[in-house]
Amino acid sequence: MIDPVLSLTMLIVDFPRADRCDPSDWDCAVNAALATRAQTGGNVAMVATLPELMPENVATTLLAGGVIPLSGLREALMATQAAITLPAADLDIDVCAAPAAQAGSMITEAAAKIALAAYGLRIPQQRTTDTIADIDLSDMPFPVVLKGAGIAHKTEAGAVALSLPNAQAVQSAANAMSTKQFLIEEMITGTVAELLIGVVKDPAHGFVLTIGAGGTLTELLQDSASILIPSSKANIKQSLTRLKIHKLLLGYRGGSAADIAGIIDAIMAVQDYVLANVEHLQEIEINPLICTPDAAIAADALIRTSQ
Repeated sequence: MIDPVLSLTMLIVDFPRADRCDPSDWDCAVNAALATRAQTGGNVAMVATLPELMPENVATTLLAGGVIPLSGLREALMATQAAITLPAADLDIDVCAAPAAQAGSMITEAAAKIALAAYGLRIPQQRTTDTIADIDLSDMPFPVVLKGAGIAHKTEAGAVALSLPNAQAVQSAANAMSTKQFLIEEMITGTVAELLIGVVKDPAHGFVLTIGAGGTLTELLQDSASILIPSSKANIKQSLTRLKIHKLLLGYRGGSAADIAGIIDAIMAVQDYVLANVEHLQEIEINPLICTPDAAIAADALIRTSQ
């Protein structure tokens, strides 16, 4: 069956529950797959029709012998399609392994933006203060956004005021907030779409990058794609095309198109930050990344570290 012209041979095997059956009855199938791989050098995968039917200890044994364990028939077909679609050069990459999870701490929004900006991410012009009355806003481009610092869910807490036209409006909005620390930023206009860029540390796969519809539509649309870090610009661009919101980025029904190159540069900047901070990084979230016809700017940012 392992013909040299075949790129991959899949053996479909569903393993039983160890508490109900004797799993050793299936050893012959595992041994046959391992022996075939060793004797022919061909690409062999063992596929369980459902993810829960591929035990972890079996997957580990298969991997050690060069056989690919695939958990779920649908997932196996999607993985195969991805391998066919991606250029060969993009498949020859190392996974960025993540250290073990530790208790983390949150970097403030302002500091997170500055840290990411050092790697090329575009951020709004900003000021931080705990004395609104004394702050000089003469060089800030109005309108501006006022945010209460140190509040996790700012919108729900009434800690965000948009499109403030002057310093007096900033002062009035600050007086209505429960916090005494503030972040003032230029208001980004001309929005085509809002995206989410997220990075989480997965003990099994390393750092996983998620790109999706952002802003207030994140939970509603549930429109996202995930890839491993590091990824190439080509992989990131392909992931964008898998999003339902991609049509909006291209200029839906005659509307303005977003700066796709700028979006990809923003994602690459986040990836560069991850690769430079593997030791302590736990999570990054940018939501929203405001996409305009000529820029992609992080309007909000979160970084969690183990330090």
